[in-house]
Amino acid sequence: MEISLSTDINSTAETVFGWIGSPQKAVQWMTSVATTEILHEAPDMVGTTFRETVTDGDQGLEMQGIVTG
Repeated sequence: MEISLSTDINSTAETVFGWIGSPQKAVQWMTSVATTEILHEAPDMVGTTFRETVTDGDQGLEMQGIVTG
């Protein structure tokens, strides 16, 4: 399964990726994310792999992903 989404953000790349690349900040701006963990951190974030647990009420889902761009 592949999921794709794009959003225009009126900010610098450094500011945006500072929030996206920090697991501690992810749980602040993504309210459904219960936990997040970087599995492998690649230079410039592309290639970085991660695992997140997303919850909705009493149900949860663990997802793994890779930063592709």
